[in-house]
Amino acid sequence: MSYCLITSLTPPALVIGSIAVLISLQVAAIITFIVLMRINKRKKHDLLHNREVAFSEGVMSKLYQVRENLRTTKTLMLFFVLSCLNSFCYNLLRGAVHLNKEKIPISVFFALIELSIHLPQFSLILPAVLWYSYRRVARQAAAKHQEKMDREAPENTRLHFNMIAESWK
Repeated sequence: MSYCLITSLTPPALVIGSIAVLISLQVAAIITFIVLMRINKRKKHDLLHNREVAFSEGVMSKLYQVRENLRTTKTLMLFFVLSCLNSFCYNLLRGAVHLNKEKIPISVFFALIELSIHLPQFSLILPAVLWYSYRRVARQAAAKHQEKMDREAPENTRLHFNMIAESWK
């Protein structure tokens, strides 16, 4: 309740200003995250399809790193978006309450502030979302691996040596 009293004395412009800064930082973070994913996808495409680059220049290690970056980004994307959505809803509710605090009764104001205080606690479910995302990405990787391993041994051997020969061209 002391938070409600302190908040009720704060001018709405200060509260709205800090909330606007937080929301703009979240938007910048989402844009940065999406740009990083696109850059890594472009790098992966260039490394896979550019045969002019010699494999002795560390292309294999770069390709591995880019693939790991993409896999990690895919795992974290749902977690990241839900976290930003939760924070956005929390800040939006707080901003709306503070913006209209003169128009609503003080008891409703305190009730809405108390409600908004408990909203960030929903972020405690986000580790479960991260676990789910990791399982989904791991399942996809295991399916691709199993698909490659289900081929007959002579075909695998032939593909392996063809890849080695291709890499030395």
